[in-house]
Amino acid sequence: MSIVVALVLAFVQSAQAKSACEAKYANWESKQLYVTGETLIELKDQLDRSDVLGGYNSAREMLVTPAFSSPFVMMTKTPGPHTGSLDYTHSPLGYCGPIGPFGPLGPKGPLGAFDPEKLGTTGAVSVAAAIGMASDIYGAWFATLFTQANQVSPLGRNGPLGPEGAVGDGYCAFDQIADLGFGTMRGVKHLQAGGIWAALGPVGPLGPLGPLGAFGPLGAVQSLYDDSGKTGPKRGVYYDRVTKRAAFARAVDYHPDQPRTYELVEFYSKSTAMDPTVSKDTSFVVDGMLERAGSADRYGFTSHTDQYVTIIVIPGNPRDGYGLMARMTNQGKGIQTVTSRTPWWHYVNQIHVRVPAGTQFDLTVDYESRADAAPLPTCEWQAKNPAAADFLRIGETEGLGRYRLIVVGSSEYINRTDLSGYHQIIIGP
Repeated sequence: MSIVVALVLAFVQSAQAKSACEAKYANWESKQLYVTGETLIELKDQLDRSDVLGGYNSAREMLVTPAFSSPFVMMTKTPGPHTGSLDYTHSPLGYCGPIGPFGPLGPKGPLGAFDPEKLGTTGAVSVAAAIGMASDIYGAWFATLFTQANQVSPLGRNGPLGPEGAVGDGYCAFDQIADLGFGTMRGVKHLQAGGIWAALGPVGPLGPLGPLGAFGPLGAVQSLYDDSGKTGPKRGVYYDRVTKRAAFARAVDYHPDQPRTYELVEFYSKSTAMDPTVSKDTSFVVDGMLERAGSADRYGFTSHTDQYVTIIVIPGNPRDGYGLMARMTNQGKGIQTVTSRTPWWHYVNQIHVRVPAGTQFDLTVDYESRADAAPLPTCEWQAKNPAAADFLRIGETEGLGRYRLIVVGSSEYINRTDLSGYHQIIIGP
């Protein structure tokens, strides 16, 4: 009897937590907004012009919270500009940070060297390529294993996309920023959609919905396969092994009465990504190459639900700088253009935007500039860990003109925010 009672209590507590989470999330705002590298620089400029620190270390590292939305004055500082090199070396959004060319999404990470046409001629076999080959051989076996043992499945309730994961019930249970202390916890809050650090958070390219997550090329797509059986290099399109039809999404065993479906993260070849006949949603990766500064590539894709879409462009070489321009069209809502063209010594360019269902993106990647002067600023971790610096070293001409474009949608399950501040630009109700 005690076991039955315990199970019933656990179920009731789970239902109560779920209801409380949903009630709290329902009060968040669904306003159309965007955050880019340009808006973050503007926020920094406002902090520079003020004598209020408000959580931003003016002498060194990073902006944490919109200082002017705070009713408290923590301390004062001497007004003055920040040098660009501090962004490059010390900001988490800079080139030395996790979304920079030295990070896990860069050419030294598990997705492998930047290879626009997926020819496999850029060096050693990447982790992504090895997993792809293993999936072709053992995919059906893994699918059977995970079906029979749901508790170990990366697509099950205990996986990264389940209720206990980063985009599960705990996401909306996080306290409002007004209830948090200054400093670290406010910085953590800003990892959520609409926040300063959203590009680094759970709905960004480093989160479980990105290319390193369960539905990316490194993840649990064992019952699917790339079209590698066709002649030529892989195009990055997934097909169902049974129906042989293209697959763009997959269900997750989230809750018995609340199933969830998320988009797969395709790793397209450049020619596939630029092909207008290939239907593309808001979750994919593509490696590109541009021959000279001033040239550009264009990609089209569609958001099929109300959500936040995060776009970043990672240089293949830290000497390069790439900009972004998104022209978004939605029937009845007109056309909106958002740009992120910060110089390379500031941030890796990003666009984090909330869009309604049916929004069509016309995205331009610009080859903005190349830093010919030597040497480049030294990352802090390069000085502290020479072994890591040697492993992650990118040669002076290695990867020049190459970039990795990553697009990640937050899904219909996370399309509201309780954050606001000077880093946001509101573009609709």
